[in-house]
Amino acid sequence: MSTELASFADDLAAVFCTVVRQTLRTALGRGCNLQVGERLPGSPAATPISLRFTLADHAAAEVAMLLDLETAAILADLMMMGDGTAPWSDEHQDALQELGNQMAGAISTNQTERWGQRLTFKASVEEGAPGADAAFYPIEIDIQGFPLRSSLLAVAKPLQEKLADLDDAKSSQSDFPKQDDFTEGLSDLLDQLAPTPRKAPEPAPLPQAGGQPTAQGASRPASSTIGAPAGATAWIDSNDPSVQRLLDVPIDVTIELGQTELSIRRILEIGPGSIIELDRMAGEPVDLVVNDKVIAQGEVVVIEENFGIRITHLVTPEERARPAR
Repeated sequence: MSTELASFADDLAAVFCTVVRQTLRTALGRGCNLQVGERLPGSPAATPISLRFTLADHAAAEVAMLLDLETAAILADLMMMGDGTAPWSDEHQDALQELGNQMAGAISTNQTERWGQRLTFKASVEEGAPGADAAFYPIEIDIQGFPLRSSLLAVAKPLQEKLADLDDAKSSQSDFPKQDDFTEGLSDLLDQLAPTPRKAPEPAPLPQAGGQPTAQGASRPASSTIGAPAGATAWIDSNDPSVQRLLDVPIDVTIELGQTELSIRRILEIGPGSIIELDRMAGEPVDLVVNDKVIAQGEVVVIEENFGIRITHLVTPEERARPAR
């Protein structure tokens, strides 16, 4: 295996454990942690159960969890709302398949965001393992209430090659600025999104008797207004090269309801039903945070079955210069 391909296998193994950890916690209803070890030399012996995640458009490109029967039975029985002690049975295979479907969804979402194109993984429960040219990694599965379980993760060579191709394509199409340029460019773009400062209107010249204007200028009706309307923003020149390089860059946008400070003792006491008081009154606007800066505030709305935010105020550059609370 080439060093370059191995690096993609290493990255995917680490990402896999990080991504599916939360899925397992939610699906099993208890604490669960996955820890991946260093790549193993050679090909380990096959295990009875293989939970495979295969790219929908590439049958040989797959990553697989290789499980012994006892570990597979624990995962499947907990998935069926059992206590994890029932031995492996045919019913467990369906439960393990459903667990795999949820894990496949999490992996698909992560890899789609990572590579900027849709990658769909399909789960299946099978016997055996990927070919001998796969990269194998030991995994420790720590499930609350059970002894530490050992498993294997296998990243097939075709999947490594697929990731390498995606990386090459992304590199050849990317005209990314350097990190310093990106940070500076993002800051400039956020500045352009700031509200345009309103200039104080110049006092209109007082008309002379009979409605004639003074020598300084013509009289102006009392109803006329001067300056940008409230909430107006500066025009963004989308043809500016420095702006164009940033328009398609995905960044994390966070809606912050509030914050608080808790002692470690209090955090350890948190459980289902606990109430945590935040530093914000009910009805106050929530913050829209980009790049650790509050750029706007708004009110929470419900759009069909999803939460959203209606922007009510764009913060000024001076306010945005302060870090998020």
